[in-house]
Amino acid sequence: MLQRVITPPGTENAEIGHQKVQDAMRPFYPRFSDQEYERRRQAVREEMAKQDLSCLVMYSSGYCVGNQKNLHYLTNLISYLPAYLVFPLEGEPTLYMMIYSFIPGGRAISNLDDVRWSLGADGPAARIKELGLENTKIGLVGEDILSSSVPHDHFEYLAGDAPNAIFENFTFTMHSLMKIPSTEELEWYKKGAAYSDLGVAALFDAAEPGVTDNQLYAQIQQAYMSQPNGVFYFTWMGSTPMADPACSYPFGLPSGRTLQKGDIILTEISGAYHGYAGQIMRPVMLGKPPPLYQDLFDLAEEVYFGVREVLKPGNTPRDVLKVSQKILDAGYSTQCPTIHGWGQRIIPPFADLPDSQVFAAELDVPFEEDQLIVVEPSPCLPDTTAGVFTGDLNRVTQSGGVSLHERPFGLVIKD
Repeated sequence: MLQRVITPPGTENAEIGHQKVQDAMRPFYPRFSDQEYERRRQAVREEMAKQDLSCLVMYSSGYCVGNQKNLHYLTNLISYLPAYLVFPLEGEPTLYMMIYSFIPGGRAISNLDDVRWSLGADGPAARIKELGLENTKIGLVGEDILSSSVPHDHFEYLAGDAPNAIFENFTFTMHSLMKIPSTEELEWYKKGAAYSDLGVAALFDAAEPGVTDNQLYAQIQQAYMSQPNGVFYFTWMGSTPMADPACSYPFGLPSGRTLQKGDIILTEISGAYHGYAGQIMRPVMLGKPPPLYQDLFDLAEEVYFGVREVLKPGNTPRDVLKVSQKILDAGYSTQCPTIHGWGQRIIPPFADLPDSQVFAAELDVPFEEDQLIVVEPSPCLPDTTAGVFTGDLNRVTQSGGVSLHERPFGLVIKD
């Protein structure tokens, strides 16, 4: 680990400068009420107490907003580079930026005043000793369900600096705390859904032969990032000729392919309001769909509305599987979960098709009122060459799933 430098040579009165930036810029960034943040802190600390944890060390690798959802939850920070949070059971949390020049920005965006610099895990390790917690049980919090808790070399540093500490993974507990949005959070999700709808509208307007998928991508991103506090989240995109298909799911970034008449365009669009995103999928066809694609879409539509009827408190994801069985009965497969949870990014539950082990988690955990679930049926040919992908973000209610999106469900055909 490199020797830590507090300020670059020649810097004077950095604290004065950082405070001025914070005071000048903080009013422009949205934040929840003090009561909402206190509710979150209390909920996290109650779970920490149950597990006898003295503090949490929370890591985000940055870049994608969703990777920062845990850090964002407690600090309001969105940073495109790595950051750490030390969150003690008692006392004030400390936020660490991995780039020195990001300190004033971190103080402006976050709801914390104690923002410091760290080259890696050295800052959190020092803070643990500063709090006198080096001989206690400490929770580690990572990012997504597919991500590790902290980088291996950072964990080695933490463990080596506090050899008597016991480290436990707290990531899944954080996910459970985000399962049911508060009233304030739900309003932000609705804004994210509205921003995502703008992305779909831009897609519909711009999609035509001769346009590249990069140009479509730019139009989608611009549509919501130009809105107040619209931030980059993600858009996945794929296109293929319906007469000779080679794409059943929008699996990645734009390729530069030029659209042609007879193409289908598949997207997954999540526009975000300060990190709170919607999620919507609406396929676009540049010409009349052949029978195969019409059949695929009709099946997807039937499954989509069938699943929405299931999204009631007390039902479980296994009830979703009874609906998605129709995909297998029709002789098709799927490429993604029929449902997944949503809490600033993908969280459990997962359910795709009966007897699947690919997307299956918390199948027997009942749905709860106001839980957010993305419904996204994606029937495809068994060889995965042709398929459709459609759906959107829904809220669990007593009468079934209610979409947060205003964009009508349907197939768009541009001829």
